[in-house]
Amino acid sequence: MLSHKKPDVWLDDDGIICVRFPRNTKITLELISYIYHQHKAISNQHHPVLFYVDGVVHYDVAAADFATHNEVVSITSALALLGSGFLSTHLGNMLIWYHKPPFPVKMFTDETKARHWLADYC
Repeated sequence: MLSHKKPDVWLDDDGIICVRFPRNTKITLELISYIYHQHKAISNQHHPVLFYVDGVVHYDVAAADFATHNEVVSITSALALLGSGFLSTHLGNMLIWYHKPPFPVKMFTDETKARHWLADYC
């Protein structure tokens, strides 16, 4: 059963906006719009973003396309996708290969490496 819970969104002390998805999340346009508005409410500044994607089981094309909109680009310097399972890695790579957001995006299985990479975009 898909989760209807909203993800947790917060700004860490290191300047990274973090988004943790509940288990069995389908990322829809509505959900990604919610994340965008949470990011804007926390900080209207340009920040790197860390998505914890192990809970994600699907994403809509419209949600992926939203990442290319000027509003998102104006507040996102880079995106790290952190996941260890086959499905999360596969979905993350599909986003990177097929939707190609206009900011750097990289898939990670290690949080320390993801944060180190994002530090270059703070």
